[in-house]
Amino acid sequence: MKIREYNQFPFTISFTLATPRPDGAPSTVIVAAKKHEEYASQVRGVLREFKHIAPTDAEVPAALRLQNYFPTASSGGQTIPIYFVRVLAPGPSVREVDVDFWQDVYRMRYSGLLVLTPAFIPSGERVAYAFERNLEYAVRQLFTYCSLPTNFIPGDDADRPDDRTVIDIIAEIGAAEGAPGLYEVPTPT
Repeated sequence: MKIREYNQFPFTISFTLATPRPDGAPSTVIVAAKKHEEYASQVRGVLREFKHIAPTDAEVPAALRLQNYFPTASSGGQTIPIYFVRVLAPGPSVREVDVDFWQDVYRMRYSGLLVLTPAFIPSGERVAYAFERNLEYAVRQLFTYCSLPTNFIPGDDADRPDDRTVIDIIAEIGAAEGAPGLYEVPTPT
């Protein structure tokens, strides 16, 4: 039996860095700007779109691609990821001082498009529809492979052991897009 199901989902990945400010820092100066910008630069290098949508080759091995870290299932005798990334575009970034919590905050976003593969149906709904969890996991695994921190960046002030930067990675999925794809669904026996 063949069914139609939406197979393209836009997504946003948000990265938030928060670093406590030292006492006495001027309220308009972002003290952690260098640390935040260095991390953002590394993230931009890892998430360059061509690395995730081009064919896998010697220059861009599978380990450098988000879909390498998505759940997999068998389809047509092959084990393949249940989604692939069709678009991965950098979005805006914002720097600010949170005066309530006395932190320097840096936010950056990426937007993209996930496309379901034929392995989506056999993977099971519980795994397949956990888009946000699977995307956040893939980003964290990719960053770990590339030696990028995923939870915090250690502080560089020995006199302030609490000056580490906390990293938050959140994925959001938008409404399905485009015409539904056609899938062959196994008939129950």
